[in-house]
Amino acid sequence: MTKVLHLSVHRTGGATAAALNLHNALEAQGVESRMLFVDELLEHLDVTGLNRAFSEHFANAHRTEVSNTFFTLHPFDDFPIEHESVAWADIIHLHWVTGLVGPRSLRRLSALGKPIFWTLHDVRPLTGGCHFPAGCRQFSDACEDCIQVTDESKSVVQKLHADSLAGFDRSGVLFIAPSRWMKTMAQTSSVTRGAQVEHVPYGLDTQRFAPGDTAAAKAGLGLDSSKKYLLLGANDRLEKRK
Repeated sequence: MTKVLHLSVHRTGGATAAALNLHNALEAQGVESRMLFVDELLEHLDVTGLNRAFSEHFANAHRTEVSNTFFTLHPFDDFPIEHESVAWADIIHLHWVTGLVGPRSLRRLSALGKPIFWTLHDVRPLTGGCHFPAGCRQFSDACEDCIQVTDESKSVVQKLHADSLAGFDRSGVLFIAPSRWMKTMAQTSSVTRGAQVEHVPYGLDTQRFAPGDTAAAKAGLGLDSSKKYLLLGANDRLEKRK
C-alpha cells in the first residue's frame, strides 16, 4: 500500500485546507496518508516565529506601493528529513512550505529517491520572494529588478532566486498546478522550466457540496428568490489585488 506524507507549514489557511481535503480523500480511498505541520514540528526552535519577524520587518521596511500581498525572504531552510514520517512515506507531497523547505532541504529530500509532488498554492516556489507577481514576469529569468521591493533589497531577491535556480533538481519533482494560470506560471519560471507540471484542480467533497434546492436555500437565508447572488471570500480583504 502506497504511503503519502503531506507537508504544510501551518494548520490554517487555504493551502492547508486544500491539503487536508486531499489527505481525507486519499484515506477514504484506502490510501495510507499523513499530514505533518512543519511549524509545530519546529516550534521548539521558534523558527516560524523568527521567519515571521524577519518577513514582517522586511514587508514594513522594504516594500513598494506595487503590492501588499505576502512577500517572504526567509533565511531558514532546514527541514529535518530524519523525521520518522519521512522515513515512513513512499511519496512526499509538499504544499505551502515557504521558509522551511527551500533549495537545500529540497536537495536532501530528493536524495532519498522518493517521488516528490509539490502543489503550487501560490507562485513563491517560482520566484525570489513574491507570492503573487503583480503583473511582473521577471521570474522567467533572474528576478533582477523586483518591482515589489525598494532598490536596496533588489539584490537579495535576485540572490534567493539564483539559489533556487542553482540548487534545484527538476527530475525528481512533479509540480501540481491547481489552475491553468498557475501551470503557465510554472512553465514560464526559470526555476521550474523543463520540469513536469500537471494541471490538477482542487477537489471537493461532492457528498457534502452538491446541488440542492436553491429556492429553499435562499428562503432560509432571507434572500430575494428572484435575484442571483455571488459569494466571495478572501483571507485578507485589505490586500490590493483582492
